[in-house]
Amino acid sequence: MNSVGPLSDLLVLEGADDVAGAFAGKCLAGLGARVIKLEPRGGDPLRKVGPFSGGEPHSERSALFLWLNTNKESVELDRSSIAGRGLLRQLLGRADILIASPAVALLEELGVTTESLSGRYPKLVVGAISPFGLTGPYSAWTADDLVLSAMTGWMHMSGQPDREPLSTFETLPSAVAGLAAVSGVLAAIAERSQSGTGQVIDISAQEVLALCTPYIVLGHSYTGVERRRSGMPFPMTIVGASDGYLGINVLTQAQWEALCSFTGMTDLLDDPDFSTPLARAGHAADLTGRFADWAAKKMKEEVFREGQQWRVPFGFVPTISEILGLETHVAREFFQSLSHPEADSGLYPGMPFKMRGLPGLSRAPMLDEQTDATSDGLQRTSQRPLEVRE
Repeated sequence: MNSVGPLSDLLVLEGADDVAGAFAGKCLAGLGARVIKLEPRGGDPLRKVGPFSGGEPHSERSALFLWLNTNKESVELDRSSIAGRGLLRQLLGRADILIASPAVALLEELGVTTESLSGRYPKLVVGAISPFGLTGPYSAWTADDLVLSAMTGWMHMSGQPDREPLSTFETLPSAVAGLAAVSGVLAAIAERSQSGTGQVIDISAQEVLALCTPYIVLGHSYTGVERRRSGMPFPMTIVGASDGYLGINVLTQAQWEALCSFTGMTDLLDDPDFSTPLARAGHAADLTGRFADWAAKKMKEEVFREGQQWRVPFGFVPTISEILGLETHVAREFFQSLSHPEADSGLYPGMPFKMRGLPGLSRAPMLDEQTDATSDGLQRTSQRPLEVRE
């Protein structure tokens, strides 16, 4: 149980069997909230299968589950039994936040609506995550990350223009939806401190992901032009270096001039074909080729670091081993070693930002594993102790 952190006075119930809800709970736990994972009989399906386990059950825990559920506790709950529903009502009566994902299926299984939840538990903040929201023509539909990527323009813009669209990494869209839920429920908690009442935050993953592609939507709204896959030519491009890939992102005139000086291509500065961003856009393929030829003889990280001195925004694509050894990650102790009774020891990513007073990283819970049997910490939101075990 967390006892430090900016959210250490909050009790969160996580009713989620997907990445979006679990990631939301992970972020809240990383900020110090006490997060109790409500698992069905037999446990979260992600315990045994997932993208990193090849889709097949195995004796060790899924790496995805272990990462998503750090700093949490677990309660195995038979939601279909009288005892299970009674325990759930007690937990909801003492909780500050309920993360429900996928919300439509979970709330239906619990036999409640968002209105009855807010009416029965007036101080509860509900983060309801679903593919298309709780209302509307698609509310009863299900979708995975691939479908959501396709329906929100992500795949429309990813890949080479003469080839098939590409999807993002398998769990990224879900993680983005989970992060939006964190923002929503924390805003509602702040509002509750003034009004004294909670509310239901309806998070549509489709809407959240669409907001991440503003150039597609806004560009079409203002100009009527539909953007298509470009293959990322200059000035935002990735080219091959001698030991990997190097990113170039030169948007301003000052950056362009610095890039030409840094690479020794000062002749480009006197060429009227490249004098303005609009002019350079008309010769994007040529410029991409010229800088690719230059980068092919360079070491990617050396260019990245030397370019910083010239204020040229380079980036480089690291390998997995390089990510673990990056200077910033090491200095911030971003990766931390954890062991688990059902898995090998390994390095786990920490919180994506640093701040004072955050709890340390602790392993994912075993099924039905809590800090203590009586959960005295639940008395923070109630005068009565609560037995969290059946």
